[in-house]
Amino acid sequence: YPPEMVPFFRSAMGLRPASVIADIGSGTGLSAKPFLENGNTVYGVEPNAAMRAAAEDLADSRERLAEVIEWLE
Repeated sequence: YPPEMVPFFRSAMGLRPASVIADIGSGTGLSAKPFLENGNTVYGVEPNAAMRAAAEDLADSRERLAEVIEWLE
């Protein structure tokens, strides 16, 4: 994802660290990273068990992700 994404969302939509993000069809969770770095709480929704497991493994390997991201089926 381009680094300009979060600043664009800040100016165009009022994104701020207190905003809660729903990542629908989150796959491995890569799109959550810039929002987590912005201080957002992210809910990842991934119905594919294998993709969700990969996302959970990635989150577990990074303390910040494991603290603030919740994966939903």
